[in-house]
Amino acid sequence: MMRIAVHLLLASAILGPASNVNGLAVICYDDEAFLDAVGTVHLINFIDLPNGRPSYDGAEITHSFNYEGAGAFFNSPTGILSLQMREIGDFQLAAMAVPPERAWIDVRPTNPSRGVAILYEGQTTLSAYDDAGVLIAVAVPRDTVGLPRHDGHDHGGFLGIVSDVPIASVRVERGESFEAIHGFLFSPVPEPATVSALLLCAVLVRGRRPRIVRCEVCGPDLEDSAGRCGHMPL
Repeated sequence: MMRIAVHLLLASAILGPASNVNGLAVICYDDEAFLDAVGTVHLINFIDLPNGRPSYDGAEITHSFNYEGAGAFFNSPTGILSLQMREIGDFQLAAMAVPPERAWIDVRPTNPSRGVAILYEGQTTLSAYDDAGVLIAVAVPRDTVGLPRHDGHDHGGFLGIVSDVPIASVRVERGESFEAIHGFLFSPVPEPATVSALLLCAVLVRGRRPRIVRCEVCGPDLEDSAGRCGHMPL
């Protein structure tokens, strides 16, 4: 049976005109689809503390003890953020509030990202925002949109958003006094200086004119490259 991995949708079509969203959002329901869409990603899986030491059950994540060094800042305005052991060597980041207060997890990547994703269990939603706080798109679990829930991986649920509008922050929320994720993936948008350097390299490579040499045995002109004939030293 063919597995549906990516569900394409126009953000403005599902969010309504009041969201003021332009562009195309891609909702990914497994890591393979997400990787195909964004290429290289960074993963924070909470098996280590922000200081690099092994995680332990109950470790609190605060404004001063956070994962900025790994590329993202996590916050829960209404709850307490802490690490919880799922099994030996496996941890999740959990936000807990006093009922009936709702808890959610806000994440702000250090640099705007082309794509973001979470690993989670249960039912939750992933919302992406631009740097002005405007909603870009909302990803909901597969079964909510009529797709099979499980995709054969052992991580539980996967939700990802890829956008042509850079994603500045995300919110993970299930409408309860508890929220948790056991992985956060993101693909930063290249810095302008990096893009400029890549473009400069491309121009230099494209502008290089090969030196033409002549083989005294074969006769025809040959490019000065590793592809020349066996009579000429490389």
